[in-house]
Parts: sequence; structure tokens; C-alpha cells
Amino acid sequence: MSIKHQIEGELSVLLGERIIGFRRAALMVGVDFGGNEENGRMASGGRDACKTRRYALHVHSPWRLLKESDVCLSQYAFCHQMNGFRRYEENDGADEDVPFTELSSDINRGFESEAVRVTRVEANELGDLKIYMENEYCLEIFVDSIGNTESWRFFDGDRESGHFVVFDEP
Repeated sequence: MSIKHQIEGELSVLLGERIIGFRRAALMVGVDFGGNEENGRMASGGRDACKTRRYALHVHSPWRLLKESDVCLSQYAFCHQMNGFRRYEENDGADEDVPFTELSSDINRGFESEAVRVTRVEANELGDLKIYMENEYCLEIFVDSIGNTESWRFFDGDRESGHFVVFDEP
């Protein structure tokens, strides 16, 4: 089976699932999906989302979130100065000054209030991934590493056999 079909098959469980939101761990982004209804409200991210999510992506490759045809969040927001934010430096304690924190918080609140769901998943033979969502959102992940490096990983809370991992050399 081709890597494209394998990815699309593995991630087809996301169809119809709500996106919970984006979170950061160092320079990796985590994207949480599905099954975290608590008393009729979505958990608002962070540790609560980690406890209640059903699916998650951990992305080490370049990525971006589009709203219509505009980039509204990307890997760039982890470490670059934007709109008056300071540059992110590991361990400097300035996380609240990182563009990602403010941008993702706003986007995550929108996902919570709008109950945005996944509508389509597309992949290619390189392992690149596009996850289309309602309200014209699209998450794009680009495999760009060389040398058998993990690009992204999919966690399925219902699966006991481990994670689905995409390397740069599928």
C-alpha cells in the first residue's frame, strides 16, 4: 500500500471530529481532535485537552494553518519576532511573549465556540498532509527533513498498537 493511502486510511478516523486546538511543546506543535465533551463544553486546551482528547498530531515538520487563503498560524510563530513580540529563546521564560501563544489562544477559542469539524484528509507520497475543516480552515504539514527523521506522529486514543509515525523516508 502506498504511503499516501496508508496516511489517508489511518487519519480517516478524524472525519467529522471536532478540532480542539493547537498547543506547543518546545518547537513541536500538538494538534488535538475529537471526543472531549465535558458538561456540554469543550476543554479549553493545555493539560485539560491532553487528558480528554481522542486523537492528536505531533508535528516536527513545517506546518501552517490556513483560514480561507490566509495563513493564520504557522511554525514561524514559535521563534520569530512578529507584530512587536520578542524573539523566542528556549528557557528564557518569555513564553507569554511568543506570537504562537496569543495567536493559538484566539484560534483555539474560535474552534471551541464554532465546533469546527474535520471534513477531509489528503496526503501525498512524501508524507505531506492536509486536513480540511469547516469554516474554510486547512492544516498543511510539509515533510522537509533528510535522513530518516520523524516528521509527524498520529495518536489514536482507541488504538492499543502504538502510534502512526511518518518519517521523511517512508
